Amino acid sequence: MTARTSSGGSCIFGGAFDPPHLGHRDVLKALQALSPQVWVVVDDHSRLKKNVAPLDHRLEMTRVLLSSTASVAHEKTAFDLIRRLSPSAFAIGSDQLESLPRWHRFPEILDLCDWWVWTRAPHTRQDTLDLIQKIVPPAQRHRFRVVSTEARDISSTQIRETLARQDLSPEQIERWLSPLTWEYLKRNHLYGT
Repeated sequence: MTARTSSGGSCIFGGAFDPPHLGHRDVLKALQALSPQVWVVVDDHSRLKKNVAPLDHRLEMTRVLLSSTASVAHEKTAFDLIRRLSPSAFAIGSDQLESLPRWHRFPEILDLCDWWVWTRAPHTRQDTLDLIQKIVPPAQRHRFRVVSTEARDISSTQIRETLARQDLSPEQIERWLSPLTWEYLKRNHLYGT
């Protein structure tokens, strides 16, 4: 399955960005090739995750990572954001599919736009398609597409866990985080830095 917004359509790229990393930037580049306007939305996620870094830090780190290549926004719920921005598509990683039924106004939210899902480890493309079949009600499945990206295989969870163990090597920093994001983490003593 391929994805492309209709002429002039926008896309929301949502996530916790806890912390934002170079894989996020790779996905953004892929989405920008598919859509003329990409909104990067840092979700509150306080209902879905524990021990999330403060929203103001995640917003600023995301702005630092993406510089001027995207518009960064925040809204209390994805439902409210989609209603406000009226995007053609909402892009999420395959790891977020499993939490989708816990999103505010699920499954109604699925009718508001198309959904682009990029495959993230440990999921394969087939795993992602199977998750869509399992989680998304049949009436909304036509709205879902699997998007291919060349994004690095990095997860924010992996970064947080490595930082908590204090065994992040210079090579990992270079592969996972932009220099500006790394400096922001250290300056603000986030994730045990």
